[in-house]
Amino acid sequence: MRSRSPDEGATFARRSGLILAVLALVATVLSFAGPASAGTPGPTESRGKSLGLEYMRARYEAVASQTSQTAECSGSRRAIGGGGNIGGGAGGPDFGRLNESYPVQDGSGWVAEASTNGVEASDLYAYAICSKRPQTVAVDGPFEFIGPDRTFIATCPGGYTATGGGFSSLSVGLEMLTTGRAPSSTTARVWRTRALNESGGAAEGTGYAACSKGYRVRIQRTKSLDVPVDFGGAVTARCRRDEAVAGGGWTTRGQNGARGLAIQVARPLDSGDRGKVPDDGWTVRASSTGEAGTLAAQAICVRPLRR
Repeated sequence: MRSRSPDEGATFARRSGLILAVLALVATVLSFAGPASAGTPGPTESRGKSLGLEYMRARYEAVASQTSQTAECSGSRRAIGGGGNIGGGAGGPDFGRLNESYPVQDGSGWVAEASTNGVEASDLYAYAICSKRPQTVAVDGPFEFIGPDRTFIATCPGGYTATGGGFSSLSVGLEMLTTGRAPSSTTARVWRTRALNESGGAAEGTGYAACSKGYRVRIQRTKSLDVPVDFGGAVTARCRRDEAVAGGGWTTRGQNGARGLAIQVARPLDSGDRGKVPDDGWTVRASSTGEAGTLAAQAICVRPLRR
């Protein structure tokens, strides 16, 4: 793996504020309309292996509005982390929103659910980071709540460490503001996800932690990046050369506690080194939804312990 700065951030100009406002309105309407994929789901492919981990990716091509995709682990491997990507390719549009990202209950893969802007189709990618070492999934919920937000706390069993996690919901109007490990070393078993409720009523959600054994774990965090109105931003937390990324998360904050940013990309990164395996870190991209916000990422970096 190529040696880089431990964290990177960048802001980039987007389209006009009028277009962003229209797209935000369309996305809200779509979220209440429910899933409508009108695309083509594809198979899961391996993107390579590193330190015993295998990186899997599945593509749902030309999503018209909203759908989910699952990246499946191969053989006996189980997912200890994962993420998703709607649009946001190099130079491509990223006016969609990654709504959900979470492990399959039996650990066999990782689910990403997203919505597009409703105007142009986008490809949805799901990523699963899979291991042969012991793995289990911890769940917090489902819980129904009324109010602006709720924090879900999924706790791994004793002897396990949280290396990934996320959130799912059958309710409309819910989205992830933050997801990841807390800074304290005493919470190594805990994965926290804060969900924003914009439904105007009761909503139901579930928090998840992907739990693993047999790794030395280090968390690499980026500094917060300011993302102005009508702009987008990207941050990357990079693992060391002797580590591989096992999962990741992010934090967004808008003005006055509002959502501020829409996440389009939260996935493992290939830095372009010789191996061409997405094991180098965790990258997150987001765009403004009509007001400024901040964006930060974290990478769960691991090295296998000797058995």
